[in-house]
Amino acid sequence: MAGPPLHTPRHDHLGEQLPIHWREFKNLQQPWLVEHALKTYGIPLLHDGSPLIDARLLDPDGLKTTLATIEDEPGGTVTR
Repeated sequence: MAGPPLHTPRHDHLGEQLPIHWREFKNLQQPWLVEHALKTYGIPLLHDGSPLIDARLLDPDGLKTTLATIEDEPGGTVTR
């Protein structure tokens, strides 16, 4: 059974109504949020295991490579 959609045309309309500097700031924040999520949740998936890895829906080697790439970037620190 599928749940409600995560994004609807109403979301688009709301976004169009926001001031331009808010929308620009959002674009700056998205890469940070992705990196933060990988660091916060990706590492425990590797250490503790995950049904996603067990079901082969998530590639542990790809996750390790991505985390290593983030760590190698300037200002990128991954705590293990």
